[in-house]
Amino acid sequence: MPNCPRCLTHFSSERGVKFYLSQPLCPCHNNNYAFALEVPHLPANAPCDVRQTHAVDSPMCSPSPGLPNFDLPDEPLVGFVADEADVEIDDAPPFPEEWHPHLWVTDYFGAASTTYGTGDTFLSWFDKDQYSERQRSNPYYPFASLKDWMEVDFLSKSRLSMALIDDCLSMDVMKDLPLSFHTARDLHTRIESLPSGPCWSYRTHTLDHEMKDPVCLYYRNALDCVKLLFNHPLFADKMEFVPYRQFTSVERDVRIYTEWMSSDGAWELQEKIPIGGTLCGVILSSDKTNITNVSGGKAAYPLLLSIANIKMHTRNKVSAHAFLLLVLLPIPECVEESTRICSVLNARLYHHCLDIILQLLKDAMRHGCTMPDPLGNLRYCFTPLISFIADMPEACLVACVRGKTSPVTMASHKDGTHSDTHHVLPP
Repeated sequence: MPNCPRCLTHFSSERGVKFYLSQPLCPCHNNNYAFALEVPHLPANAPCDVRQTHAVDSPMCSPSPGLPNFDLPDEPLVGFVADEADVEIDDAPPFPEEWHPHLWVTDYFGAASTTYGTGDTFLSWFDKDQYSERQRSNPYYPFASLKDWMEVDFLSKSRLSMALIDDCLSMDVMKDLPLSFHTARDLHTRIESLPSGPCWSYRTHTLDHEMKDPVCLYYRNALDCVKLLFNHPLFADKMEFVPYRQFTSVERDVRIYTEWMSSDGAWELQEKIPIGGTLCGVILSSDKTNITNVSGGKAAYPLLLSIANIKMHTRNKVSAHAFLLLVLLPIPECVEESTRICSVLNARLYHHCLDIILQLLKDAMRHGCTMPDPLGNLRYCFTPLISFIADMPEACLVACVRGKTSPVTMASHKDGTHSDTHHVLPP
């Protein structure tokens, strides 16, 4: 019967074990157990047969203790089958320390991610603000006090429109409060004066073919968005800068894959950049979204950006805000009546906008760019595109294929019953 590898709590199926370990408030929750070694189902009083090994004295390897002997005989072992009544949560022994993932052998890539002095941190940007002198005497400036700031925080996070906020501020109860603003416009003006992230830009495209409406592109600086994530203080202890290879023992016979930095792709990319450089893998994500449903039914492709240096367990949390909205790729309406011609023109515009937005990241990949990490250490970074998260229609659009063709291989829907292998499309 399946059981938790740490507390040995029994469940009716393997799915129940995975669901139990994936709960954030679970005492046995650990993201490193996603790959899950095959652990024998032990009862509370079963002996643990451990193979003794010795650590390797290497500066790039961490000591590795003994691991359980998985070379078990074919005949069933006595005492390795436990019922639910045999093991209780309170009486269950802790997970064997010899199997702890933090004690596995790790080989790091040498001469990678060197620091070159110190730079600006996230908080030092506030000292360069135009109101920094006034903020020394009043840390809540441009607001009058803490109570004033709390009122602003409540109104800005509410779903009230500007008209309803004006009605709220015009009440006699609100007029008696010592607020620094009295209208919704004044409120938003003070909020916009605070230090912000990468600013939005706007440009109009002139195309060779005629469109019903002008093509407007709203975007942000892609390199500034990467620098913001790379320098974010909340990710200081949740980022990786050096590629590594992780094994379960000093024999290095079982490889463990967890984060992107533990993959062969990161190791191979590190070999291609200059010595001391830092990989800053870029992740893009896009999906067609309706912007307006009532007034015209406008649609666009929101393009989100993140970096693979942030650990997966943190990056996938919505509350972490590890994905930034980079651009709204337009979907214009063509004058052409042919559906095929319109789809080709829209795909051409999609790639043209991507080429404009990602040009700075291409230059940073070719020549490198200096970025401060969350602690303020300057690193010589390179920004390869390592992942593009998309559904099937967007994947075909990015791969420049259409219909029922595979976006990653040379196969089509007619080759589904064939046993022959197909070549993978080049990146």
